[in-house]
Amino acid sequence: MQCYKYRFKTNIKINGESDSILTRKLYTFDSSKTNQTYWVYVDECVHNICVIKFHLKNHRNSKYKYNLLTNLGEARSVVYTCLNLLINEFHYKNRYTSFGFIASNKKDEDYRNTKRLRFYKRFITTFIGSETFAHYEYIDKSAYILIPHIAVDNNPNLPIEYFKMLQEHNFIEY
Repeated sequence: MQCYKYRFKTNIKINGESDSILTRKLYTFDSSKTNQTYWVYVDECVHNICVIKFHLKNHRNSKYKYNLLTNLGEARSVVYTCLNLLINEFHYKNRYTSFGFIASNKKDEDYRNTKRLRFYKRFITTFIGSETFAHYEYIDKSAYILIPHIAVDNNPNLPIEYFKMLQEHNFIEY
């Protein structure tokens, strides 16, 4: 699987957006296949969870930037790059770090069990597996969370707490 080389760009000021977000980091990577640039935001939140969002740089000014499909045929490489970023930059530094994302709906699609959620779930369960992480999904909101087993063992309520935080702090926006 091809993984693009990502680079850290900057920390972004939050300005009271959410009391759960500690820092927002912007990473970028360029596709060698299409020569397109992607922007990846990682919100480091309280309780050791990182929430990831990404989009094409060209879509940055669109209010639908997370809903648009690129049709560039590189979804696997893009998602694989994002997973590598999360594992290498966050999990290896803190083995208790969990990861969450919302699989946005297309403009003409319901927000429950989106096409993206189904793709991400298949991809993540194949490449991440369940040896290190427990997998949780909230189909009604197309949300997905990976929590290290050691963190769940210490707090079995973490999945519920994380999904609640995602909703309360507008990571889940519908």
